[in-house]
Amino acid sequence: MRPAEVTNDAVIDFRMVRRAYLDRVKSGDVSLREACDAERDLVRAGRHYGSYRRSPCPICSQDTLRNVVYHFGPRLPRSGRCMTSSDELRAYGSKSDRYVAYTVEVCVSCEWHHLLVATPCGRSRLRRSKQVRAQKRAPATRVRRRA
Repeated sequence: MRPAEVTNDAVIDFRMVRRAYLDRVKSGDVSLREACDAERDLVRAGRHYGSYRRSPCPICSQDTLRNVVYHFGPRLPRSGRCMTSSDELRAYGSKSDRYVAYTVEVCVSCEWHHLLVATPCGRSRLRRSKQVRAQKRAPATRVRRRA
């Protein structure tokens, strides 16, 4: 008997957190220097591999906002893997392992960044160990001997 496919994954959207953070920046609770502190690698990934966004940057109002997608999961570096093309995204979506794709927006001029969404991808299947499968095949009755 094949195990059923597990589908308990959920997409997590961070738009409300983003909106609250931008309100804090506009009110002066968070400085612009603190808000625009993206790592160099993230800005570089946004410049070379990021997809353009139609909306302007919420901090500097320039049209230099990009989306960058990172995958985290088995057999990937601890720092994740930056997806450089749509073909690569589709390839990870069809793998049998379970991955999480994090989409980050980054402005390549003022270095604003924020996590937008976390999306599960890949096929997640209920995996059984060999021991559990062997127990299913063996008869469940036990014979107890009296001394």
